[in-house]
Amino acid sequence: MSRKPLQHRLPPLASVAPEGVGPWPAGANVQHEVTTRLRAIAQRCCGDEPQPFYPLRETADFFGAPRTTIVRAYQTLETEGWLVRLRGSMTLLRGRKSQPREPVRGVVVVPVWEYGFCWLPDWRHFFRHLKDELRAHQYVVDFEFYRGAEAKDPSFAERLLAHHPAAALWLFPTPPIRQLLRQLRDGGLPALVVTYPEHGQFPCRQYVIHRVRALAQGLKAWREDGIREVIAPRFPGQETLQQWVADVAARVGVPLRWVVADDLTPLRAADRTGYLLADDICLSYVGRQPHFSWDDWMAWHRTLALQRLLAPRSPVGNQRLDVVWTDWSKLARAVTADIVSEQLHHAPETVTVMARWRPQIPLADFSDDL
Repeated sequence: MSRKPLQHRLPPLASVAPEGVGPWPAGANVQHEVTTRLRAIAQRCCGDEPQPFYPLRETADFFGAPRTTIVRAYQTLETEGWLVRLRGSMTLLRGRKSQPREPVRGVVVVPVWEYGFCWLPDWRHFFRHLKDELRAHQYVVDFEFYRGAEAKDPSFAERLLAHHPAAALWLFPTPPIRQLLRQLRDGGLPALVVTYPEHGQFPCRQYVIHRVRALAQGLKAWREDGIREVIAPRFPGQETLQQWVADVAARVGVPLRWVVADDLTPLRAADRTGYLLADDICLSYVGRQPHFSWDDWMAWHRTLALQRLLAPRSPVGNQRLDVVWTDWSKLARAVTADIVSEQLHHAPETVTVMARWRPQIPLADFSDDL
């Protein structure tokens, strides 16, 4: 799949280029000559509104100059305020009307699973930090929301490419998304994903969040504090999650028991029992039940959470919990730096992100309302 080029509506270069193409005067600086003539072309073609400028290839063919010469000329004209380069789509000739103080450098399209955005607080935290970081570098974030199996449809790639993005970023894609990522890559669009190791490899640059070491530290601390059993509520169909968490608990030497639960209130408190909140889908459902309060729960249950808790309509007091902490703001800065560098095609495929163990932090710092 290839992205459709955007056509300009400017007159042919031969009709607006001063002094034609050449031959260049003896001893002339070709870079200076090309830049001077392109500046004159920009002045002649400038209208009230911004419009697509001549593509690099067309300009290079017309002047018979190397493409690198044209790139440097366009960079000079951008600095002078004549052009605006939108990475991943086109170069604009500025209009005479007032322009934004900071021109947009490019668009980053972000596919977003609607359920995750609404009910998983970590998702919203990451997206907010990402939007702010990219905006600080004059990039615009376009969110493309989808439900369930929509992202598996071959036409979904066209929905993303319709944004004319410089890059695409996917938070926690499911394994079937791999084929769509290959489509984007074949279309020339750099793609990035944020994922967990248990989700496998993806055919693009990936930021892999590792939680094993942090969880092991937390369970060791529990064992030393006298915890003799760990109970983990879950929904059915979370075999991958169960496997890696169970492996960690077995290595630490703490008995782990999974319970299927959509309501935590029947789980009684016990002095030597800890509760591991690992299943984010289960917790998002429990946390929005009208009768349930995380603050009440924490008052009676020693708790360790792998993700931020949803606490709508629940008063949050002074209770504390242990957490496996992912620094979403730091991750957003790293992703932004890679996008801004424009080296995604040549960058290493995998970036390791280490979650941290943080004991007894205030519930208010690890919960989120709508």
